Amino acid sequence: MFENTGIHEFDELMQKTIVLFCGARHDEALPVAEEVRDLSHEQFGARSSQAGQALNNLGVVHSEMGHNKQANENLKEVAASLNNMGSLMKDRGDNKEALPFFLRSQRLFEKALGPESAPVATTLNNTASVYIAIGLLDEALPCLRRSYQIREKVCGPEHCAVAESLNNMAELQRKQGQLSKAEPKFRRALQIFETLLGPDTVNVSTVLNNLAGCLQQMDQRVEAEQLFVRALEIDEALYGTESPEILVVLYNLGDLLISQYKFSEAEVVYKRALQIAEKLYGTMHLEVAKDLFTLGKLYREIKQYASCEPVLLRSLMIRESELGERNKDVAESLDELGFLYQQQTDYNKAEIYFKRSLKIYERLHGPRNLMVAQSLINIGELMEAKNNQREAEHVYGEAQTMVGEIEGQDSPTYMKLGVRLKELARLRQSAMKKLTDDAS
Repeated sequence: MFENTGIHEFDELMQKTIVLFCGARHDEALPVAEEVRDLSHEQFGARSSQAGQALNNLGVVHSEMGHNKQANENLKEVAASLNNMGSLMKDRGDNKEALPFFLRSQRLFEKALGPESAPVATTLNNTASVYIAIGLLDEALPCLRRSYQIREKVCGPEHCAVAESLNNMAELQRKQGQLSKAEPKFRRALQIFETLLGPDTVNVSTVLNNLAGCLQQMDQRVEAEQLFVRALEIDEALYGTESPEILVVLYNLGDLLISQYKFSEAEVVYKRALQIAEKLYGTMHLEVAKDLFTLGKLYREIKQYASCEPVLLRSLMIRESELGERNKDVAESLDELGFLYQQQTDYNKAEIYFKRSLKIYERLHGPRNLMVAQSLINIGELMEAKNNQREAEHVYGEAQTMVGEIEGQDSPTYMKLGVRLKELARLRQSAMKKLTDDAS
């Protein structure tokens, strides 16, 4: 905690600066504003909000007195402090709180240095990263595009900052499904990094991993696998074979191998990721639970049920222990166990897990939500497997009504449920006719 005397003195001097400035006594306001700046640095730190306020006021006084050089220097200091504050908040995961700091930093850098300076490009890049983190992808792309244009003009086309912007733009476009636009940007970023930094650097590994993901989405799986393997080799050389940095590439490589039906190879990759996570974090860590869940899904896919059940149960146990019983990851584990037991025709056990999952989704999202609807569909499919057609009709009908309210009656899910309901109605009517015929 800061001393109350320091806060009181800061507030008094700030008020004195404002009074002198508003009274057009700029010569007297200047030394007071400088004193406030020094006090804010001493009491609160150079990156504090108080320091930012003090520098901003000092810049205004200098500007009014015609000291443009000093005013610009103060604006740059304020802008840099705001950018640093935004970065600290972003690193803590407080993305919504970070956004106004980045936006204000950008405006001040533009005022001090002009609209096409390197610091403006950096703050635009930071702003875009926050937009992406909070799901505002359409707002992020113009920021990334402008950052790229500034960097290419200021730094030249063959520069690491340009490559960074290309990679960031491409990764956003990949997430938006604009794969044909993303791929050439990834390849150009890769070429720049390899030329300037060499073929075995962290920047190259990052772009290789992103480009491989893009190619996987484009069904170019052979090249994607080669790039994932190369990225993994680079990370192993840089960080070691049991470092957290290689886990992301292992997960991506495992997913790709599954899409190629290379289940044995995928199992090796997932088991390696699990062993690394257990060694790094201990046996009761959420990262371990995620790896167990992924491995369990693979075992279910290839019908290795004896291996699957204990892995999924352990994942569920860790998640419930660490997250509590009302969490989406817990519901995900319950669903996966429901699918496992359904495949094994242990329908009663499957029903228990699906209904537990449904209760969690209802508590998290309310009774009318797409996750709730999907959970109802899972139960409906189970009821069909149990030949409980009446219950299946009821559950499908409830899910269809929910999907229609949320997505509209032209959504694929709504129409598929309509087809299932018609088929169940036909089967029910056929069964009733048979009973009538038999009775007569």
